[in-house]
Order: sequence, then structure tokens, then C-alpha cells
Amino acid sequence: MKEGTFEWRIYELKDKKIIKPLKKRLYVISYKPKYRSEIFPELIKLAMRITDKFGDGKR
Repeated sequence: MKEGTFEWRIYELKDKKIIKPLKKRLYVISYKPKYRSEIFPELIKLAMRITDKFGDGKR
């Protein structure tokens, strides 16, 4: 990609408020959704079986 094209892309991303500048030539994504893990019932069952068989690791 040519430097001019790259600079134009950066300008468009800033204009659309997708990125914001931190300092010269360093940008961050403006929107960062909070991470929420999803624990499936199958994983809970598996963890309980492992704990039952091998203990909880505390000694």
C-alpha cells in the first residue's frame, strides 16, 4: 500500500471515530466491548466430574 493511501485510510478511520490518536503515529480502537465469558452447562458438568475424580487441587 502506498503511503498516501495508508494516510488516507487513517484519516477515514479517525473521521468515522473508529480509531483515536494516542500520540504521533499511534492509534487505538475507540470502541472496545467488555469481555464477557460464557460458561456452558457442559463445562460446569465436566469441571465437577474432574473435581470429583481428582480433587480440587488444595492440599
